[in-house]
Amino acid sequence: RASGMGNGMRGFAALVLLLAAHLSLVDGQAVRCPELNREANTKGHFISGSISWSRDMDGPENSVIFEIVSTWRRNHTWPCNPAIGFTGGDGRPGLGDMIPIVGITVPRSGALQPASSDPSPLQQLAVGQVSSRLITGDMRPGTQQPADYDIKMKVTSFSIAEDWISGVSYIHHTYSAPYKGKTPFYPAKYVASVDDKDTAQPYTTDPWMATFSSCCRQWPTPGGGLTFSLETSVDLSDMLGSPRIASLPVLWLTSSVANEVYICAVPAAGRRSLTRMSGGTLNDASDDGTPAHWSWEVVAGEGGSGAAFPDPPIPTSVFVSAQCSRMRMAPYNTAPMGQFDHVKVRARLGSAHATADLQIRVLPTEAAARAAGVAVPVKRSNPFQCTETDSCQMTVSLGLPISEALGSSESRVFSGGLSFGNSDWGAPTPLEVRYTVTRPSMQTSLMASSDARVAFSATPAGRDHAGLPRGAELSTQSSVPGAELECGGSVTGCSAAGTNDASSSCKFVSDVQVSFSAGAANSRPLHDVPVSAEGRDYQAVVGDGDRQASNLLAQGYSLVGSSDFNAASGGARVGLWLRRDPQGRAVTEVMVANSSQVQRAKDAGFEQLEQNLLEQSGRGALYLMYKRGSSAPILDIRTSPPTTCTECYECDSFWDGSALTGNGGYVHVRGESWTAAGMAAADLWVKRGLERVVSRELRWTPCTGEDEDWVVCAQGSQTTGLSPLSTPMQCILMRVYPKPPPEFFSGVSASTSVSRPGPDGVFVAHMGRRLVLQLDIRQRSARIGEDVVIEFAEGGRPMDRDNIGELLTRRTPTGIFVTDSPDGAPPPEGQPSVLSTVETGDNPSRTESRGFVVWTPSPYQGGWNGTVCVVACTEASRCPAVRGMGGRLCSAPRCFPVRVERCKWQVQNEDSFTTVAPRFQTSWLQLWYANPLIRHPDFSLQALPSVGGELINVGRVYSARWDDTVRTVTERFGVTRERLFDLNHDLAVRSMGMDDTMPVDQHVCVIPDSCTLEEPSNSGRNE
Repeated sequence: RASGMGNGMRGFAALVLLLAAHLSLVDGQAVRCPELNREANTKGHFISGSISWSRDMDGPENSVIFEIVSTWRRNHTWPCNPAIGFTGGDGRPGLGDMIPIVGITVPRSGALQPASSDPSPLQQLAVGQVSSRLITGDMRPGTQQPADYDIKMKVTSFSIAEDWISGVSYIHHTYSAPYKGKTPFYPAKYVASVDDKDTAQPYTTDPWMATFSSCCRQWPTPGGGLTFSLETSVDLSDMLGSPRIASLPVLWLTSSVANEVYICAVPAAGRRSLTRMSGGTLNDASDDGTPAHWSWEVVAGEGGSGAAFPDPPIPTSVFVSAQCSRMRMAPYNTAPMGQFDHVKVRARLGSAHATADLQIRVLPTEAAARAAGVAVPVKRSNPFQCTETDSCQMTVSLGLPISEALGSSESRVFSGGLSFGNSDWGAPTPLEVRYTVTRPSMQTSLMASSDARVAFSATPAGRDHAGLPRGAELSTQSSVPGAELECGGSVTGCSAAGTNDASSSCKFVSDVQVSFSAGAANSRPLHDVPVSAEGRDYQAVVGDGDRQASNLLAQGYSLVGSSDFNAASGGARVGLWLRRDPQGRAVTEVMVANSSQVQRAKDAGFEQLEQNLLEQSGRGALYLMYKRGSSAPILDIRTSPPTTCTECYECDSFWDGSALTGNGGYVHVRGESWTAAGMAAADLWVKRGLERVVSRELRWTPCTGEDEDWVVCAQGSQTTGLSPLSTPMQCILMRVYPKPPPEFFSGVSASTSVSRPGPDGVFVAHMGRRLVLQLDIRQRSARIGEDVVIEFAEGGRPMDRDNIGELLTRRTPTGIFVTDSPDGAPPPEGQPSVLSTVETGDNPSRTESRGFVVWTPSPYQGGWNGTVCVVACTEASRCPAVRGMGGRLCSAPRCFPVRVERCKWQVQNEDSFTTVAPRFQTSWLQLWYANPLIRHPDFSLQALPSVGGELINVGRVYSARWDDTVRTVTERFGVTRERLFDLNHDLAVRSMGMDDTMPVDQHVCVIPDSCTLEEPSNSGRNE
C-alpha cells in the first residue's frame, strides 16, 4: 500500500466518516446506518471482481472509462453517510446506494471469530490508506505522485440471507500519452538513418497498466493469500478497449472430479476493437489493421492451482473463436458445507488484456451429502442444449429468434432451455435460475428468476426477465429440450405419496380467458333472479347454448367451477377459463383490478383481459390481470380454497395423508369495486409451483441496435437453507449480426429444360428459343415465408426494341422473366418475381429457393452478346441494422454470359415461311432460298422431317473484310442501316457510340435486297 501525508489524511477522513456514521442523528431521527460489526466468521469481504476499459469517445484525447464489477460481503461495516444512510431494509446497503469500497483486515487476534469482549473492532493491520484504490499507471499532472482514484460502487443486487452485495464502479481517466513508452526494434532490411529516425525507426509500444488491488478476500486461498489484484493493460494507439470477462460471481464445482468451466468475454468497445489499429508498433505498417486475436490464461499464484486453459482452447470451426474457452479444474474433495478457493483468469484481445478474480465453491460429495441429508442441485438437461465438449456459441441475425440460430456448426441449433432439479437424496429443495448478462457496453450483476433470495430490482416490473435484452424473456416452459418431462393430462386428484409436483409434470396454467353468455338465470321472463336494467338487453343464444364456451373447449380450455361472479346479480353469465399448454409460456401472477388499478398493474408488467367480470350487473368493473414473468408458474386458479385432497390440483407438501392444511397451498387474491350501490368483489385462490424442478427457456428475437455480442451465464440455485448450493455455471455466447442478404450458389439440376453453357462458359441462345438459366438462392438467417424477390440488376436485362409489341404479333414468342419452374409462365404484369423458400438440412434458419430466368430472344436480338444479371432481394424485416433504415436486402448480382446466334430462328408450332417472313421484314421467297433443304415453301415447318421444330436460317452470315464499315455493308447488300441493325443487335449497340467500324471477320447477318442494290461508294478500294 502507498503511504504519505496525502494518503494518510484521506485514510483518517475515511475512518472519521466510518465512526460518525454510526453515532449520528438527523433531525432527532436515527439514520439507517448499520452498527459496527465486531464479529465475523471470515477473513475479509472480497468475493469476486473483474476490470475492463474502453476509450472515452466524448472525453479529451487519451481518455478511457474503467469499469469494475465486483461482489463483496454485505455485512461488512461499509462507510455510511449519516445524512443519507442506506436504503436496505435492514439498515445496510440497498439497490442504487453508492458506497465507498474500503479495505478490511483480519481481527487483531488472528482468530476467524473474535470474542465479543475484544474492544477493538475489525481493523486494518497495514499502514496506509483505508480505501481501496484504482492506480492507473501514470502520474498525476505536474507531480511525481501516482494517479489513483477512490472507488465508489453502485449497488445493483444483493442478498441478505446469503450475505453478499454486488455492484459496478466507473472511473474516468485521461492519460498523458496513448501508451507508457516505446522500445525500438530492427526488422530485416531496415537501415537506420539519423535524419528520419523519429518517423522511420520502428518501435513496439509499452502499454499502461491499471491496477485495482486491496485486502482482503472473504476466504483465503489454500496458500493463505488474502490480497487480491485486478489488472488491465491500456494502449490507445492500438486498441479501443479491453476484453470484458463474463462470469457469475462464484464458480460452483462438482467435487471429486475434474471440472471444465466455460467462460467467455466480449470486446468492451464493441466489434470496432476486433481490429488492431497499430498492431502494437509504431512506424511499421505491416501489422496495421490486423485482426485482434483472443487468448486465455490462468494467473499463477492467485489460487486455483489446478486450473488451466487447454491448448487449443476449444474445437475450431467457422463459427467458433477463442472468445469462449474451457478452463479445466483439478478435482476438489470437500465436506457437506463446501470448500472455498479463488481463481484468477486473464483474457487477451490483441494487445489489451483484462482480469477477473472469481471465488470457487465446491459442492459436497455424494457420500457427505447423503450423510448430512443435504440435497444437491443438478442439471436435468445440458443448459442451452450445449454438450460437454461444445463451445456453446450461436450466431443469430436481427429479427430472427435465437431458437433458430446457428450453432457451432451449420447443422446445429441451440435452444435457450435451462432445467435444474435436485439429487435423488435429501429433501427436495425449491430452486431458481441465477444469471448474468454481459454485452460490450455493460455487465449486469447477479439476477434471478425469482426474488426469493436475491434483490435486483426496485420495481415489480423489473423483477421479471431482469437484465435481459429488450424483449427477451426467461419464461417457464415445460418442454425444455433434453429435460425428458412427462406432460400428462388434467389432474383429478393428488398422489398419496405427496410428492406430485406440477412444476415437474408440465401442468402449469399457460392461458386465461373470460367468456360471457346469457342463460336461464338472467334472461328468461318472470324468473325469480333479479335482472338489472342493462341485463334485459343481453340475450341468450338459441337453445340457451354458448358458442363462446364451445370455442374455448375446442381450444383446450377448461372452465373454472363457480366462476360466474354475477350468479345472483342479474348480470351476464361470466366464465373463467384456464388452458395448460405444454408448449406455452406459464402464467406466473394474476390479480383482480378495478378501473383505478388497471394502469398501475400494466406498469408493473401485467396484461389485461378486456372483459369485465361484473359485466352488465351495474356494480362497476373488475378486470382479470395476468403476467407471464420469470418466477414460479401458476398451477391452478379456483374461486374457493380446496377442502379435500380431491379438490386440490397438486398437493405438494401440504398433504399429509389425512388432512389438508394451509388451504392446500392456495393463496387468496381479491379484487373490489366500489360504487354508489356498494361494494362488489371477485375472489380467486391461486396455487403456484414449488419449483423443486425449475425449467426456463431464454426467448429472444434481437432487433435494431442489438447487433453485438451477448453472453448469458446461468446456474440453478437453491432458495432455502442456511447454506444454499448451486449447479456449475454454463455460459453461452450469442453473436448478433444484421440480417445478411440472400446469396446465390451453384446448385445441381436434373431438369433437361435447363440450358447448359458451352466449353467457353458462354450460354448460346437463339431467336425464338427459350433459354433457361437456373437460379439457386440461399438465406442463412431466414424463416419459412420470407420469400425471395428476383430483379434484374442494373444493365443486366437484355435490351430490345422499345416498340417490340407493335412490331410483332402475339404468336411470336419473346421476352425475359423469372419463374419458379423451367416451363413456368411470366408473373402477372406489374407483379414481382417471387420465389418461395424451403428448409434445408437440420437448421430451420437456413432456407433455399430455386428459380429460373427464362429468355426468348426476339427477332431483333440476333447477335446480342453480353451478360444477363439478376439480384435476389428479401425484406430487411422489422429489425433493420439502423433504426428508420428499413427496406430490402439484396444479394450481389448473379450474371450469366450469353450470346444470341444471328440469322437463326427457332421454328414455332404452325410456323411457315409465310408467317416467319414478316418477323424479319423479308419475303417467303428469300427465306426459302436461305433454306435449300426445304423442298416446298407451303408446308408447316414444324411438321417437316427435315426441320423437326429446330432452327432455320433467316438470312446469310457475312464475314467482314479488313476495310468494311456499316456503310459499305449496307450498300453491298442493298439494305438500310436500320435494317442491318435490326438483324445485328451488337452493331446497333456499337453505333450508339458513333462507331461504324467492323473488326476483320466480324459476322454480320444480312438479307440481301437484290432490287435495291447500288454500286458501293468504296468501289476501287475493295477489289
